[in-house]
Amino acid sequence: MLFRVKVDAETLDPSTRTFQAGGSTNDAAPEDVRRIAADLEAGAPARFYRGGQPHGRVLAARATPGGIWLKIRITAREPDIWKLVESGAVNTVEIQILPRGVDVFLKSVAATYPSLA
Repeated sequence: MLFRVKVDAETLDPSTRTFQAGGSTNDAAPEDVRRIAADLEAGAPARFYRGGQPHGRVLAARATPGGIWLKIRITAREPDIWKLVESGAVNTVEIQILPRGVDVFLKSVAATYPSLA
């Protein structure tokens, strides 16, 4: 299972290097979304690419009526990653459900988000 949610540019906070993202969970069962949110909130690392080192952490996550919401902090050791988020080059958070836990990836996706429009 994989979800892509849109970074909310209005929530970028350079002083804490945090941002929020949210969107649809593609009709996943509410109990699955709650479990995924709990796994995310347990401190899932955020990576820029698969197999890469963590560039940040999920600080908070919750199921919403239409999907999922999360807040991510980029580490101070990764100013270049924060610049990509700030510039809008990173515009998507990809959440991949694993047999145990979740992976979170920061992405640049040229896509439309009709459920967020």
